[in-house]
Amino acid sequence: KARLERVRELRSSVMLIGEPGSGRQLCARTLHRPNTAWIAPNDTLFLEDASGKELAQAVDGTLFLRSVDTLGRDAQRALLQLLPGIERCNTRVISSAGPGLPQRVAEGEFDSRLFGALSTVTLRLPRLRDHLEDVPEVASLILARLAEAKEVPLKPFSTAALNQLRMYPWPGNLAQLEAVVKSAAIVAPGDEIVPVDVATALSTHDTGPAASLGNLSLDVELREARDAFERAYFEYHIAREGGNMSRVAERVGLERT
Repeated sequence: KARLERVRELRSSVMLIGEPGSGRQLCARTLHRPNTAWIAPNDTLFLEDASGKELAQAVDGTLFLRSVDTLGRDAQRALLQLLPGIERCNTRVISSAGPGLPQRVAEGEFDSRLFGALSTVTLRLPRLRDHLEDVPEVASLILARLAEAKEVPLKPFSTAALNQLRMYPWPGNLAQLEAVVKSAAIVAPGDEIVPVDVATALSTHDTGPAASLGNLSLDVELREARDAFERAYFEYHIAREGGNMSRVAERVGLERT
């Protein structure tokens, strides 16, 4: 949030780089100036519109381009040609991309001129699993917002439930956490959300254990890699079973001890 606030008043283009679910559009909205136009095309058809009607709506406002790393070469060329006109309209361009885009640029798969034009300022969004200590607070904020919007009943997390959320590696990042919080609040039968409610929600919005291992490095000795895998593996299953070690043992095929 502090980094976003430092560049909010700039007119420079901003590229937000992060994993899916890391809140790229949420960050773009934070950078958007209030009471100005917000244009966020859902596809690349606007690049084929020679009249530029859709882009004209973004004058003095914000044009948000999601997932530019998926653009093909023709779309990249078309966007590069449109950018000078967009800038003349005092439109701020904010784009988002996955963490692999710089590598695509280095390999010549993404136009380096377009990358340079879109990334005057580049912000890398953190993965949720890299700051798990913040998960309880973030989850509580999400819950409060959902309750205020009348999307879920007003009930708090128990301390054990918050600890369970903190132990999970969140391969789907912020989007997955929000889905789990909403689901847990809806299915919880009691006056508070307890670990079994979180476990039920996780089983519904589980992106799979393989996805949670994306941050494990292979450029280490076998013993270190094995230790890292086992830690991630057991943290995943302990969170999934709500800390019930007997169920964890049964699921992973080991004795409880």
